[in-house]
Amino acid sequence: MGIAPMNNKNIVDSVGVSIYTDNRDSLGEKKFLAGECDTMMADSSGNWFYSADARLKSPDELMGIYMYTVGRGSNLLINIAPDKEGKICPEYEKAFLNFGKEIRTLTQNPISYNENIMYNKNEYVLKLDEPTMLNTVILSEKYCIDEIEKFEIYVGPDYGNDFQKVFIGETVGHKRICQFPPFWCERIKIVTDEKSDTHK
Repeated sequence: MGIAPMNNKNIVDSVGVSIYTDNRDSLGEKKFLAGECDTMMADSSGNWFYSADARLKSPDELMGIYMYTVGRGSNLLINIAPDKEGKICPEYEKAFLNFGKEIRTLTQNPISYNENIMYNKNEYVLKLDEPTMLNTVILSEKYCIDEIEKFEIYVGPDYGNDFQKVFIGETVGHKRICQFPPFWCERIKIVTDEKSDTHK
């Protein structure tokens, strides 16, 4: 089962040849190249082919995989094998539809905020329109040569400096889904190691 590392850089100058060797192929220059993580919809002891008695991964399992892959800036490829008649089983179809429903719940209630983000060197403060119970922040940065390699997320009230640290992360890249226990807040502060305005 493929899982992206915490430090999952999207800007690379070489790519791996195989999981069985540390050898790498040079790209000649730094390029944006999001990683890919592969796994199976069915838990069939490492068998990528159809098996009638295979146990399908539950929505919770699939969401865990999603968070450890897409949530860390990689692409996710889920293998689904046709049966002996070349058809996709109804159980597999249902599992995929339920998985898609779970993914959509991540962004079905976006928060309302003031678009005037306060920026000071490597700190970004986002003011919400009203007190909000928050448990997820999704970050993304522009494609550039110098990636953010460390960041922290804080939440706090509408005034003062009483922020609470709720998340510590490494790379951001294409997408970073940051989840933490629910917290009432009116402001979100993101502190990065990047000194230039390279992310969105």
